[in-house]
Amino acid sequence: MDEPTHRKKHQDKTPSRSSGGPGRGAIAVAWIGLLVLLIVSSLLVPDITRLMNRLGVNWKITSLAAILFPYVVTGLGSIAYGSVLPRHQLLRLFTDNRTWDRGLLRLSAAVYTAFLCLTTLLHWAFMPGSYRLLAFFSPDSPSPDIILIMWGLALVLIPMQTSVEEILFRLMPARFFYPLPWHLPGYPKGRIGLSLFSALLFVLPHLANPEVTGASNAAPVIFFYALFGFGVMYLSLVHKGFEIALGIHAANNLMAVFIVSYPDSALPAYPLLMAQGKADSWWGVIQLALSLITVAVVSHLRRRKTSSAVLSASGFSDSVVSDSSP
Repeated sequence: MDEPTHRKKHQDKTPSRSSGGPGRGAIAVAWIGLLVLLIVSSLLVPDITRLMNRLGVNWKITSLAAILFPYVVTGLGSIAYGSVLPRHQLLRLFTDNRTWDRGLLRLSAAVYTAFLCLTTLLHWAFMPGSYRLLAFFSPDSPSPDIILIMWGLALVLIPMQTSVEEILFRLMPARFFYPLPWHLPGYPKGRIGLSLFSALLFVLPHLANPEVTGASNAAPVIFFYALFGFGVMYLSLVHKGFEIALGIHAANNLMAVFIVSYPDSALPAYPLLMAQGKADSWWGVIQLALSLITVAVVSHLRRRKTSSAVLSASGFSDSVVSDSSP
């Protein structure tokens, strides 16, 4: 009797060893190279700032461009690295699945953004003094052309910045510890361990952010970064790829530029709403936790729906097909 058809189909979904990505040594070299590129390009930030100041560029646009400059350079380095990899190895860097799930990336970004917008509006409704209108509506708002230039700059460059952070502080560490055959840990202990390591990697470089250095109570801010590192990594491991991480991180930083931010934010911006206090409150942690739970639930329902559709289309709901011979 032949092997059941449904078992063969299930086995075909898992990438084979031959379809794996680059080895641990190659990952380590690329990882160190990109970190060095980020550090070296950061040394040019004062020169970029002075040049833009001489040109009379708006100070917030200057600050944002200077902050994002090292990430743009490192992002170009990441693109160059990816261009020399075989296509299947590049795919394996980002996912254990056979295809890159753009729908999951867009869904996670949309759900995360929608939930943050909704909870921010509810917070504002119940505590009107917690936010004030800024972009286009406030007397201290700059001219619309300045705001639109900053928003356009952010829309182009922030996804590159967040992608670089994801590659350096989440993707490459995960791939270093789980090389060929490139299966991310599917058991709780492995997921928790790698997620805790990701939390540490996200906290350390953010300790120099003004949200931390200027906080009267830095604990909520540090816990926010740790939760972001842990929670987003855990969701990525559940889905066997980093689409969710890339989507959520880009959405989070774009929210700070377009929708709502704090006066002490590391990303200078003219958002629609500006919080009246600093970022050192537990509200942001609660909001992040609830938003990650929402993304987890929605992405789980989507995966179940997709799996059911695939099974139905493949005829798995019928009886197991087998050979008629004894």
